Amino acid sequence: MKHILKTAVIVLVGVLALTTVSCSSSRGSSRDNPRKENGIPPRSQVAAPQWTNVQMPVKLSLAKPRNFNVSGRATMVRGRQIYLSLRFFGMEVATVNITPDSVTVADRFHKLLFTESTSKVMGRTGYDINTIQDIILGMDPSIENPLEIENGFGNKVATIKFSDFVETPAGVMASVIEADGKIKKTDVEVSLEWNPKRAQWNDPALVPPGGNSYNGYRTFGLPEVTEMLNSLGEM
Repeated sequence: MKHILKTAVIVLVGVLALTTVSCSSSRGSSRDNPRKENGIPPRSQVAAPQWTNVQMPVKLSLAKPRNFNVSGRATMVRGRQIYLSLRFFGMEVATVNITPDSVTVADRFHKLLFTESTSKVMGRTGYDINTIQDIILGMDPSIENPLEIENGFGNKVATIKFSDFVETPAGVMASVIEADGKIKKTDVEVSLEWNPKRAQWNDPALVPPGGNSYNGYRTFGLPEVTEMLNSLGEM
């Protein structure tokens, strides 16, 4: 049980590292799907999203290096904050808080805390919080599908695919986001599955919680993320 709970925070940090660390550019594949999906117009014909905040259920799944999934709820304020609360058997096991300045991932069960500046986590991509929100929601029609992430040498290090597009009050979004790549020698496959039917959009009362206390937590950074993922791959 303890191992499963600890995996939650490892997965979350792995998602961040997979799509951002040591990346310098991204380019889309020419396979961008031009057809309608579920009656939704091609992405090139879809207007840019318009929203101020949203709260939505989400499931995070890991296929490699270990099978694992955890559900929770995301609360986002456009251009300001991304907050995820992840639960296992009704108990909050991990939280993720991303702002323009910092990325914080807390393992509530083991009192482990990942904290880095947003710019360092984003690496050479230069992604800001607006771009991160566009990617994890699959809402920006200018983002190619699939989205290929390259390192500074022009080598592909990750691929992000968007699927199951649906209409929402804020525009068209992808219900499923899948990412696969490699961190050092470890293959990583993760996915986010949203539940747009239970989403609440543009409600001023929906704000992420604040003032979290991390007294007694042991902190770690990006170098330890690779070690954690490698250890999972060896189990």
